[in-house]
Amino acid sequence: MTSPRLRVRPKLTTSRELTVRLPAWNATVRLSLGGDAVLDEGTQPTPGQEAAYAHVFECAPRVLDAIGRALDANLEVRAELQGVPARDALGETIRLRSVHIMNPDRDGQAYVGYGFSCSWDDEHGLGVMTHCERVVRVGGGDTAFLTWVAAEDIPKAPAKKPKKAMTKNKTLRTPTKRPAAKRKGQRGQSAEPAAKATRR
Repeated sequence: MTSPRLRVRPKLTTSRELTVRLPAWNATVRLSLGGDAVLDEGTQPTPGQEAAYAHVFECAPRVLDAIGRALDANLEVRAELQGVPARDALGETIRLRSVHIMNPDRDGQAYVGYGFSCSWDDEHGLGVMTHCERVVRVGGGDTAFLTWVAAEDIPKAPAKKPKKAMTKNKTLRTPTKRPAAKRKGQRGQSAEPAAKATRR
């Protein structure tokens, strides 16, 4: 009889660590909530973490393929595998050991870190941070559970411009020069009565 803790998809609870079986990875792994963040006792999973947890099981083949492609594109990993495709090495040279449902989320789904053991680095292993089926970063084992790695990927909100103080619109009249002809005309009007008086 299968242990309740090894069911294909146990309920995500306030317990920070579960042992789960991931058939697509052919692996039994430790699953933790929050990564390196310190959680208060009784902390409940967020909707984003619940969505990410479901995604770990439901979309595992696509995530596996995405991670395989990302590892093939990583020069260090590619050098260590010596020409063997990473997808073929997953489960042999590279083994999944842990899954971390992170606190940061984007578009309603939390980031998920995958921790691997690898033949070329027994001490630190290999870590991959993901969001949905997108690989965010490949690095040492701690890449899989560091909060800042996930948070750094979230787009920053544009800074709000300070509101300008409302002022009443005032029309400013600027002095303008009158045309020369008009000025002469005005002088002529004042001089005309005197000219008529002289004629009389």
